[in-house]
Amino acid sequence: MAADLAELLRDLESQRLATLEWATAERREAIADVHRELAGSMGAVRDERAIVLEDLRHIIDVVLLRVAVFLAAAVVPAPLVAQAYARVWPRRWRELRA
Repeated sequence: MAADLAELLRDLESQRLATLEWATAERREAIADVHRELAGSMGAVRDERAIVLEDLRHIIDVVLLRVAVFLAAAVVPAPLVAQAYARVWPRRWRELRA
């Protein structure tokens, strides 16, 4: 009877160890899968971030170009308008006084 009990305990212990080894291997495989998927997701996020940054740079460049063109269109003719106004204003002032 003692020998049967010892045999049963050895079988239970070997089954317990086999179960622990299997669970450890499954856990490691699951962790590796999560790591691979996370690395793939991070790569996709990096790629999307690069695309968004490039689009944002393009938008900023276009906006700055439009602002520069607007300022140039507003500043360049200003002296010409002032010159024309200075030539017309005294004549008009005389017409109004007379």
